[in-house]
Amino acid sequence: MTTTLVPLIRRAVLGDLDSIVQIWLQSSPSALSPNADKNCADVYQQRIARHTGHNMGIWVAEHPASGRLLGFQSLLPFGQHPGIRDFHAESSTYVDAEYQRSGVGRALLTHTLSLPTELHTIFGIIPNGQTHSHRLVSSLGFEKVSNIGRPSVATLYAFYPKHSQETETTFVPLDS
Repeated sequence: MTTTLVPLIRRAVLGDLDSIVQIWLQSSPSALSPNADKNCADVYQQRIARHTGHNMGIWVAEHPASGRLLGFQSLLPFGQHPGIRDFHAESSTYVDAEYQRSGVGRALLTHTLSLPTELHTIFGIIPNGQTHSHRLVSSLGFEKVSNIGRPSVATLYAFYPKHSQETETTFVPLDS
């Protein structure tokens, strides 16, 4: 097990693309994507370029001494429907195998959750075998929502930013 380190976290740039793709290919859960396209560079290139001006996007963790990319965190719209894409997001965290369980994933996720946001819900999907990841998201306030698949292969978690917990939806009957 690697000792805990404090990585430098910054927004991803196109120059990070090769490292992001390698980390994703290395840690992409085959239980969720058994036929995943091994050429995902174009997908991440679009994601890096598209999400640069607000709190959705991709962040990377760099080793403080070497500058090596240790992992990345994406916070991207959950769905494309204009009525929901600005209010619900999907969070994904990937860490280089050499640096898993060293605090990199926690640092990335904590950074993302600390950003000011108007999001109502942040979702994450974790394969069943990743016990440490389940513990991590639970410790940061994510709630288990559902199992995915029959038989279950993953768990859907949801995080509700503080501002969305402070507001309640009230249904008012329509006047007839």
